[in-house]
This record gives sequence, structure tokens and C-alpha cells, in this order.
Amino acid sequence: MQQKKRAFRAFHKECLHLTSQTTNWKELAELGKDCDTLICGSDQIWNFNLTEGLHPAYYLEFAQAGQRKIAYAPSMNQNSIPEQMERQLLEKLQTFHAVSIREQNLTEPLTRLLGKPVSVVLDPTLRLDAHGYSPLLQRCTLRLPAHYVFIYCLHQDHLKPLRKLAERYAEENHVQIVYCSKLDLFRSEYACNIFRYGPEAFVYAIAHADYVFADSFHAAAFSVVFHKDFALYTPGGSHSRMNTLFSSLGISERFVKEPGELLPPIDYESVDVHLQNRRRASLEYLI
Repeated sequence: MQQKKRAFRAFHKECLHLTSQTTNWKELAELGKDCDTLICGSDQIWNFNLTEGLHPAYYLEFAQAGQRKIAYAPSMNQNSIPEQMERQLLEKLQTFHAVSIREQNLTEPLTRLLGKPVSVVLDPTLRLDAHGYSPLLQRCTLRLPAHYVFIYCLHQDHLKPLRKLAERYAEENHVQIVYCSKLDLFRSEYACNIFRYGPEAFVYAIAHADYVFADSFHAAAFSVVFHKDFALYTPGGSHSRMNTLFSSLGISERFVKEPGELLPPIDYESVDVHLQNRRRASLEYLI
């Protein structure tokens, strides 16, 4: 875990242009005081189950009078808005100049609540094509097999079914397995665990995989960017943001229901047409 933390700190230092870290509300307000526009997003900053309620920082409540507040692609990762949350949401979002989210199923209730249009836009990771990630991939020093299947496991109770899928594919196609998990797996077909490496290793492993098996939205997103066949095993959770993305790209059936099930190849020529349309719409929203 310490090696992973060092890798992420190095990535932050070398690849991201960040302000100083704030430790209290006053510092946060001071940091943004000279901005014309404040943008909140992305990922699950509006998932109140993760943030233990509606966190004021993620709704830009430190903004000063005259500053424009915009939401770009935050995710609630909910199938609906609980009635008891509506008043709080209205109070926090009614001062926003524009609101967008990642879940199609929430646009209608949010539009009704706010009395103004709510857009659905792409997750920022999908705004770039594969070429846009070249500098990041060039930074990676991993040495992986020429052909492999990649497992990305966020939740340990999903590891067994993901392994079953990957092992079946590896056996049928005579390839090894690269994986990212807190647990090390000691079998000959498992070539490498990239858990201790930084974010560039995650992107690199997907970019060069023959197939991706995961329980993660962003594993799916990067699989789309790099035109990889992929399958998701996410039983029991909310699929709202994934359903929105997959439906808009014409690849709705990428969830496996049985651990031994393999899905058909993806027609990326068709996917790219949909994706380019979504990229244009997302850029138009920001403009």
C-alpha cells in the first residue's frame, strides 16, 4: 500500500497542475476568490451515500457573489432522488448557472425540481480519444506480456467471478492474466498485479489488453476509449451511470449475469459514431 501511495504522489506532482491543499472552509473560499467561474465535477461527488449527505464543498457553497457556478458530469449513482432530499438539493443547485450530470434517468426529476434544463454529458475521461492519452502511456514503465486479459477489481467479493471469467478467456485464447487487486494471486497464469503502481499503469494495462473484465465504471470507460472488448460484473449495485453511457453508445449488454458467461465482440465503428456525437454535445455544454 505504501508503494501505491508513493506512486500516486509522484503522479500528482508530475502530471497534475494543482493548487495548494486546503484544510478549512476559509482557505477554500480564499483559493477561489479571483475566479470568474467555478466548476464542480466529476465522478461521484453527488452520491450522498459516499459523502454522507450533501457535502457543501461539492456544491460550491464557498462561491462569492457574482461567480458563476457550473456542474460538469457529477454522478449521484442513484436510480432516483429520495423525496426527503429534494428540498436540500433545490437549495444547493438553484444558484447554479448550469447543471449537468451523468445519469439519464435523473434528468427529468432534476429538471422538474430546478425548473431549468439539466444536461447529460460525458465523463471527462471519455472527452479524449486514445491519442489524447499518449503522453500518459509513454510515462508508464510497466513490462507486460504481449497478450493478456486484464482484471480490475474494486470490490473483493467480485474477485472470484471475475477470475472465473478471465481464466476461461485466458485458457481458450492461450494468454496470461494481468490484474489489479489488493490480493495477490499465486497461480502460473497470473503474470502481474499492478495494484502498487500509479494511475498511468491502470490506463496502460487497459490500452494493451486483449480483453477487460472489471466491476468499475472507469475500467469500462477506458475500454471504450481504447476499443477493447470488456465485460462488467456488478451485481446488486446501481448501474444508472453505466446504463446511460452504454445505452448512448449502443452497447447496452455489457453486464455478465453468470460468472462463466462471455459476451460478443463490440462493433467499435458504430460506437465511435455515437461517441463523437456525445463528445460534441459535451463540449457545446461547456462552451
